[in-house]
Amino acid sequence: MDIVECFDEVFEQKDFTSARLAKGDYEGCLFKQCQFTESDLSEIRFIDCEFIGCNLSNVKLQGTSFQQVRFDECKLLGLHFEHCDAFAFGITCKKTQLMPASFYQCALANTIFEACDLTEADFTQANLTNAVFNESTLNRAIFDQTILEQADVSRASGIQIDPTKNKLRGAKFSRENALGLLQGFGIEVVD
Repeated sequence: MDIVECFDEVFEQKDFTSARLAKGDYEGCLFKQCQFTESDLSEIRFIDCEFIGCNLSNVKLQGTSFQQVRFDECKLLGLHFEHCDAFAFGITCKKTQLMPASFYQCALANTIFEACDLTEADFTQANLTNAVFNESTLNRAIFDQTILEQADVSRASGIQIDPTKNKLRGAKFSRENALGLLQGFGIEVVD
């Protein structure tokens, strides 16, 4: 298979489920309403690309590089981001479904999740320093040995974190979601 180099191209309403996206480097490209479900994106580099309204559910990400990539109104169901190339990994997600996604040991410092559904997402041993979860749902999300220092979860919902198993110094919580810090202690909070 030939290695391609694409710069500033627009891919709109393309179906990559049967015809695989060519291996190579995609820089500054826009993918709009494309279908990638269960396709293989392994060893492809996406640099400063944007995905809008795309379905990337259950894609293979072995060695995939996401460098400053934005996902807007996408479906990223069942993805294993820990298989991605860790070098310069950087994503921003807005109005995107990431359930259940795995970010095991991922470097996600300064990542922004805006109005995303992160139900059952796994953030075990991830670094979420300065991450922002604005208007995002974190029901049953897993935080275990996760670094959440300076993270802002004040506008997230459904969050439950054991403060004895995670680093939370400087993290921002609303009064409501701060109750999720007590859940693991068997404490009942009454008004």
